Amino acid sequence: LKRLAAKNLIRSRRGVSGGNFVTLPSEEQVRSDLSTTAILLVSHQVFSLAEVAESRRLLESSCARLAAERRSADHLAQLRDVLARQGRPDLSDEEFCDADVAFHRIVVNAAGNPVMDYVMVFALEALHPSTNLVINRFRKRDDVLELQAGLLEAIEAGDADLAARAVDAQMDHLTRIYDEAQEWVEARRIERDDG
Repeated sequence: LKRLAAKNLIRSRRGVSGGNFVTLPSEEQVRSDLSTTAILLVSHQVFSLAEVAESRRLLESSCARLAAERRSADHLAQLRDVLARQGRPDLSDEEFCDADVAFHRIVVNAAGNPVMDYVMVFALEALHPSTNLVINRFRKRDDVLELQAGLLEAIEAGDADLAARAVDAQMDHLTRIYDEAQEWVEARRIERDDG
C-alpha cells in the first residue's frame, strides 16, 4: 500500500469512513511518468537511435494522416506560429529543439485520437528531445524548417497521403543524421575506452 501511495495510485483515509481508495492519475502525471520512463530507457541505451527513428516514422505517419483529415483552423495557426518561432535565428539549440517538439506535438493533437496522443508522449516528449540534443550538432536548421513546412502544407491541404510522405521525408533525413550521430558517439566511446 505504501508503494502504491508513493506512486499516487491510491489514497488512504483514516476514520470510520476511511480506507484505501484507488486514485485515477491525472493526465499530467501519466505524461510525466511516461516521459521519465522513456528518458531512463534511452539513457541506459535500451533503445537505439535507429529503433527510435523507426518507431517515430510509423507512429507519426499515422498521426499526420489523421491530422490532415481532422485539423482545425486553430491547429493550423498553432503550427504556423511554432514554425515561425523555430525559424528565429536567435534561438538556442535547446529552444530550437523545444519548438521542434512543440510542432510535432501539435500534429499529434490535430490527429484527434487520445490513445495515439498518449502513445506519442513516449516518442515526442522523451525520446524526441533526447535524440534532438544528440543530433543537434549534425543537422542544419534550414533543412528541418523546410521539411516541417512541407508537412504543414500537406496538413493544411488536407492531403493525408502527402502528409505521410512529408513525415517519411523528415524521417529519411533524421535517419541519415541519426546514423552520423551514432557513428560519432561510437567513435567517442572507442577513444574513451582506448584512452
